Amino acid sequence: MGQNAATLRCNNSLYHLNLAERIRATIAQSEQQAEGVALPTQFGATAALLGYRVVTEAQAGEARLVTYWQAGAQVVTPLQLFVHAVAADGSIVAQEDRLDAPAYGWREGDLIAQVNRLALPDVSGPVWLQIGLYQPDSGERLPVRVEGRAVDQRLLLKQVTWPP
Repeated sequence: MGQNAATLRCNNSLYHLNLAERIRATIAQSEQQAEGVALPTQFGATAALLGYRVVTEAQAGEARLVTYWQAGAQVVTPLQLFVHAVAADGSIVAQEDRLDAPAYGWREGDLIAQVNRLALPDVSGPVWLQIGLYQPDSGERLPVRVEGRAVDQRLLLKQVTWPP
């Protein structure tokens, strides 16, 4: 069995679960472009954003962002992910800084799925979703690289109209 495969025995039946295969299939169905840039996009040598999905829920007053990552060759630790909703005037109207899979355990090639929720109850109109990776001890952001060129320290993903 591969590194990301597990075999489970339940009620005398045998199940085979290849988590990496399931994540890859989900990535293939996710959005593959961020503000005119085809993914994957590199965040330093630490990780590549492979895809993402945005789900807006007016009743819950939130936007949910699922991002799919692949660990790079030089993982920086500690590491945090920021997700911001930015209004037309540039102000951050909602944010969440969290990374549920600590980078300490990442190995090159690992696949990571991250879910972030942004509460947007008082926002009206379009907002941009932007993300970035940073070191919480220093606040230093990892450079975003597109096709080998450094472009910024954040990545604009998508404009979302709120409420949906």
